[in-house]
Amino acid sequence: MNIEILSFLLEKKCPTTKGFHYLKSCIAQVKEDPTVITALNKGLYEDVGREHNAEPEAVERCLRTLINLWWQQDELKEYFVERPSARQLILTMTEKFTSRPPTQSQQYSNHDEYVSIYEKLFG
Repeated sequence: MNIEILSFLLEKKCPTTKGFHYLKSCIAQVKEDPTVITALNKGLYEDVGREHNAEPEAVERCLRTLINLWWQQDELKEYFVERPSARQLILTMTEKFTSRPPTQSQQYSNHDEYVSIYEKLFG
């Protein structure tokens, strides 16, 4: 995952919720292979669940909770006129980050940079 995605998600708040981490994984997977979005429950949510040791239903539920939190905090209103579905959110966020290729400086080029951002989140 590149710094641009992580920085954007951090601006939207709620980095300690499971949904935040699941969304990061969903964006990364859809960015890598856009066809996974066609089967959320039998594809993407299962993959993300395996990655995070969670059931696909838990992934879906946590994403809905995150969407509800962000919607209540007006964090999504610049992108949506109505509360989005998880699919809409994932597609919109993926589109935002695939419309232009990230520069080399936006990639996690070393472990120290990743640790620094992680400590800001959870430190």
